[in-house]
Amino acid sequence: MPPAQDEVAKMDTDKSVDTKDDKDTKKETKEEEEELSDEDLQLKIYLELAVERLQGADASLHRSALEILRTKIRESTSSMTSVPKPLKFLRPHYDGIKTAHSSMAE
Repeated sequence: MPPAQDEVAKMDTDKSVDTKDDKDTKKETKEEEEELSDEDLQLKIYLELAVERLQGADASLHRSALEILRTKIRESTSSMTSVPKPLKFLRPHYDGIKTAHSSMAE
């Protein structure tokens, strides 16, 4: 038995709400990137490079990449009035960092 017209309309409404939320999230991310100062943008690029090195095949770069991440996070956490910028910038890379960590040999 096909769904009633009210149910179909409700499903269509739910889909449009989800799409709107996705668009808002993408818009916020884009605005956030545009609002970064030169210093913040440089930090973000530096951290992303460290994450790429950490996930790379060259094991000799892993230690230095971890040291860079550790240093940048510690430098920014001297006052905890808000979430430190390195942690904000590393949030999208969290799963990749976990994977790299689990694949490392002690």
